[in-house]
Amino acid sequence: MLIRSLGFRTDVALLERGGSHVVRREGYWRIASPHNPTHYWGNFLLLDEPGDVVQSEALFHRELPHALHVAIGIDATEVVDDDLRPFRDAGFEVSGATVLVATALAVVEAPRGVVVRAFNSPDDWQQSVALSMATREEKYEADGFLVYLRAKALTQQRLCAAGHGAWCGAFIDGALVAQMGLVDCGEGRARFQTVETHPEYRRRGLATVTLSALGTYARRELQPQQFVIVADPAYFAIDLYRSLGFEVRENQWQLQRLPA
Repeated sequence: MLIRSLGFRTDVALLERGGSHVVRREGYWRIASPHNPTHYWGNFLLLDEPGDVVQSEALFHRELPHALHVAIGIDATEVVDDDLRPFRDAGFEVSGATVLVATALAVVEAPRGVVVRAFNSPDDWQQSVALSMATREEKYEADGFLVYLRAKALTQQRLCAAGHGAWCGAFIDGALVAQMGLVDCGEGRARFQTVETHPEYRRRGLATVTLSALGTYARRELQPQQFVIVADPAYFAIDLYRSLGFEVRENQWQLQRLPA
């Protein structure tokens, strides 16, 4: 896949593995997920360069005419925030993420009273959706977000059933309080997804032990040469990832406008 950004390359590979349609056009990629039409970053354009705001938005609506949102990624790792100011001025939410990589992950034991295991029942997946709802940002409308999450969970279950990865959670007294997934993206890479901890249980090391458990699973089942994870550069989790063996590789830029 001729995508320069490691973050987007693994994003798109994971989406394609989950059933999304990926098509290369001149100057951009079109990614569509008919099985989850309200997944904003499952239905987006990945431009080779930032380009003109008006033309980029028009291109998005031409390629994805049924979408109520606008989501545009930039496949250029040397882009900086100022390069995207025209999009911000036009009302887009401009988000920069940090892409980190590791070749091996530290092993961390779960604290007393915490059970870390892979999802293995319908109840686990129902709890997964409920946990994602508990961590939902207020900018996302609740009913629509729930529709997106349920469709996403079905895709995740199919990936696990096909042996492409696993979703794992930290449970306390049977309740899911932290979760994340790991999917084989091909080319010797495995990508972490859906890193979430319930607001009442944060900063207790639960994400650390869940990530470590998935690393152990990957060494046994997937044997990747490289782990990839993407994080908010301003969030404390980056220090957590570094402590487990990750190093910063590059930046990733996303431009988003939510439905009115």
